[in-house]
Amino acid sequence: MVSQIASLLFLFQFLYLVSSSPDYIVCSGYVNTLNETQNVHFDLSKIRMSLYYDGIKKDTTSCNPDGSYMLSIDEHDKKTFTLVPEGPTAAAFDPPFKTIDPSKNISLCKTNIIFVFLGFTIKGQVKSKYSNTGPAGFPVQLYLADGTLLKSAITENAGHYKFENVYPGDYIVRAAQTEAFSVDPNFSSYTCKVSWTSAESCDKSHITVSGYYIKGVVEKPLAGLIVAIYSKSEATAQERPPGIQQYEKELPAVKGHHLFQAKTISSAVIV
Repeated sequence: MVSQIASLLFLFQFLYLVSSSPDYIVCSGYVNTLNETQNVHFDLSKIRMSLYYDGIKKDTTSCNPDGSYMLSIDEHDKKTFTLVPEGPTAAAFDPPFKTIDPSKNISLCKTNIIFVFLGFTIKGQVKSKYSNTGPAGFPVQLYLADGTLLKSAITENAGHYKFENVYPGDYIVRAAQTEAFSVDPNFSSYTCKVSWTSAESCDKSHITVSGYYIKGVVEKPLAGLIVAIYSKSEATAQERPPGIQQYEKELPAVKGHHLFQAKTISSAVIV
């Protein structure tokens, strides 16, 4: 209610000033928010609406808490101008700007010019253990602080992922269930906060994949056949499963590699 009264007072004051200057008309509109699961009302006064002529900022004004704005336009200046919603840092809008040519648009500023505040982008990475890179195709999920699932994403090259159109608030990034990877239980999720200035706090943590599931079929195996996995990584070799030592005498050494896992096959199975 208070914000509505403030907006009305601003409107009356603005119209009075403009009406006393017949050479100017009013361009007005709103910056709206997306209507999604995260149905939260924000104070949009942190967003500014700027007026540009030929790439040069001519005027700027803060939006009201409800997202409304007004700018005066020189009615006798027939130059094309651009309205640009700006800030907070790294915020995204749709459309990112609106260009108006007064010589072609006879209904200039007759209706509200609407922009949508899309929010911010959370970026992150799923890393493989003992590595600064990670797998593509790994599923991750974004939750609100109350546990509500908001968005899902799949990692791209080197394990990078992103969640777009995220509003300020507290979040949980979590590894989704998958049969292709095993996840380090100590690094399967993390909490982060998106502020009005940035989402950088969400970029500093990561999810760790501790291993990959290798599946295959052995057709018509011989009795006592052993399937083994060797690794070049000494760090990985330190986490060999119990009982692996019994296979070291039966299997040949592979130069530059460490025996990591082994299994005796007695029939056609998936390993």
